[in-house]
Amino acid sequence: MLVVLPFCNKDVVAAERVLEWTISLDKTVPHTCLLAYERGTEYERVTELANRYFKGVVAYQYDKHIGPPKWPHPQNYAFQTVARWVYDFNGNNTWKSFFWWEPDATPLKPGWLKSLEDEYTSAGKPFMGSVVDGFGYMAGVGIYPWNVCDYTTRALLCRAEPWDMVMRDETSPSTHRANHLIQHVRSEEPFVFENSLQIKETLSPSAVLFHRCKDGSLIDGLRGKLGSAPKLSTRRKKSTCLIQLGRYGDILNILPVAREIAETYDRPKFMVAQEFASILDGVSYVDPVIFGGHYGNVKKAIQEAECFDHVIVSQAWGNDGWAVERTCDSYNQESWKLAGFLDRWKDRNLRLLFDRRDSIAEGELLAKHLRPGKQNLLLNLGTTGSSPFSKALPVQQSIIARWSHKYNVVDLSTIKARRIYDLLCLYSGSPVLVSTDTATLHLANASKIKVVALVNDLPWLGTIPRMPVALTLKYSEVESHIEEIHDVIASL
Repeated sequence: MLVVLPFCNKDVVAAERVLEWTISLDKTVPHTCLLAYERGTEYERVTELANRYFKGVVAYQYDKHIGPPKWPHPQNYAFQTVARWVYDFNGNNTWKSFFWWEPDATPLKPGWLKSLEDEYTSAGKPFMGSVVDGFGYMAGVGIYPWNVCDYTTRALLCRAEPWDMVMRDETSPSTHRANHLIQHVRSEEPFVFENSLQIKETLSPSAVLFHRCKDGSLIDGLRGKLGSAPKLSTRRKKSTCLIQLGRYGDILNILPVAREIAETYDRPKFMVAQEFASILDGVSYVDPVIFGGHYGNVKKAIQEAECFDHVIVSQAWGNDGWAVERTCDSYNQESWKLAGFLDRWKDRNLRLLFDRRDSIAEGELLAKHLRPGKQNLLLNLGTTGSSPFSKALPVQQSIIARWSHKYNVVDLSTIKARRIYDLLCLYSGSPVLVSTDTATLHLANASKIKVVALVNDLPWLGTIPRMPVALTLKYSEVESHIEEIHDVIASL
């Protein structure tokens, strides 16, 4: 049996977490795992853990989904793409079946995978899973025949309806009900566990797999990290609003915190000034709240946020008398401290992610700025913004004179993108970014581009990059160390 673990950038943390948990249960299993993910997904840590757990690992990286972003369109696309791949690449009949294991399906006991496979073998039917009472369909997490395409056309062609529901009439006679092993909870929202008593009352004693818990609370409980008694204060999820009105760089800096809140608690509201609100079009893990005033009017924003149960003000500056004590080395660290996440500052799991990128807008940028036979070398040495660099012109001229024969030098400050995150398409195909202390430097956190960071000299006002950088220079050091910039480019 082939084990298929599908994931996207939104699922990376959950996939890592469930693999770490399964390793603690079984150490290793004699199965092959197919890691299935879209191009651009951060797969490295997941791959490392899968190689530890499974006998073999196969990676299938497929084209990005370009259809509607809402459920079930991306989920259908992933299943259909993988099902066709298994069918096409199983010519030697290596695998009789595949187990579709989504990252929010939590193994409960050692030997869980063997229990599922043994049940499937003894049942003798092509499909096995949890059949949803009252609806009669097998929930998606389950075991499928390698040639699922021969059993159902609806599941392979559906778009607006979920594949597991539409294939019911075609596959029900060939489905083995394994609700005693796979416990599937059908609900509008994923299950959240608050204490060990709730876990004990919820889990079926015979179950070896629970679906679906997305926030890791079940794993925490199984590890003994939850309390034993219910907490009255957590019976109702309280609304959370994070206030970061602007500017783009500051919003980019705090978005990993917003994503972590969404992953571990609930999707937060994100209050942002109108002129910077477009940046939130690119993420699914916050609900934007548009602030009509100036992005420096923090006190007024706090007043407007009084309707929310919990308000987090991560903005470290304002022009209306709002001020915070400067206790960190940099404003962007200060912002994380205000949000309560300074202890996670170096945690690479808190990634900047844009999971709603615009392929049309990116295609337009690529058409304008790609040159045949040359890679792009990205610069942003602008003299405007909140941290202007007065020596930008001679530095830019030096880089162009030295490297324009080899690279297409692109000045990001001259590009009029629809939204700032559309620039990521240029980051993806470029070996290096040389950026002053502005939003393009923060945006590099969402890519793997090599970075030369030129940062503000003034205490507290200079950015401390969270991503690994090839070289960091203060503005006052740049002219005397310009050869170091050229050395980084030469090393590519």
